[in-house]
Amino acid sequence: METHEVAELFDRAVQRLRRVVDSGGSDDSDGGSDLLRHAAGSGAVAARLAVAHLADADRVVRAAACDLLGFASNVHGDDLRSDAATALIALADTEVDPDVHWSIARALGATCDPRALPTLVALAGSPDSDVRFQVAAALPMVLIDDHPPEDGVAALIVLSADADPEVREWATFSLGWLSTVDGNAVRQALWDRTRDVEPGVREEGARGLARRRDSRALALVRELLAREEVHTFTFQAAACLADESLLPLLDGFDLTADGVADALRA
Repeated sequence: METHEVAELFDRAVQRLRRVVDSGGSDDSDGGSDLLRHAAGSGAVAARLAVAHLADADRVVRAAACDLLGFASNVHGDDLRSDAATALIALADTEVDPDVHWSIARALGATCDPRALPTLVALAGSPDSDVRFQVAAALPMVLIDDHPPEDGVAALIVLSADADPEVREWATFSLGWLSTVDGNAVRQALWDRTRDVEPGVREEGARGLARRRDSRALALVRELLAREEVHTFTFQAAACLADESLLPLLDGFDLTADGVADALRA
């Protein structure tokens, strides 16, 4: 793809994103993401264009540039991720707009670069719940599983108790399922979420505890399996526990339902 073609796609994406931002919407479904994904296929050409626009005076252009760097990182992996992370981290040092913070957080997750952790930890304290949501999604992508930094784990624990239920659910998912981090503080955070007012958060808490084979998870999974409607997460939790006492509760579920056969085999 030629440079002018990438630039045209970027300009069209900015126009669509501007309509979303000006209307106060947080959903990027018509924010030009499809155009930016197409442009991202050009690799280094897209990355250079995006970096050049990170200093633009227009916040919508800066947000679109961050999005393009994120998509390019997804498509081209290690070829672009390090340089993309460097540029995004530098922008975050001076950026004050929450819409751009949202795009920075999402793009940093796509880079999978551990250097992004301090930036994401700082953005975890944003007053904007949409930004905090993106941070909750991005943090496990930059944590090193073998020895995850304490500040990153602590940020996820705090987000798992966020006032916004969507942030809580995603942070609990990231902490309990996407990450393998363990310890008393992690397990306490997951246990606390099993008493959440939101069903999805409770299920994520139970699944996270089950993955760590925490003894408290068995009673939770039994309770969830006995309900009229059982979520796939609960079957996954049962598979993690692999406890024979769950067999009578699993008996009768449709074997073709997602997760049931795996739970029975376990």
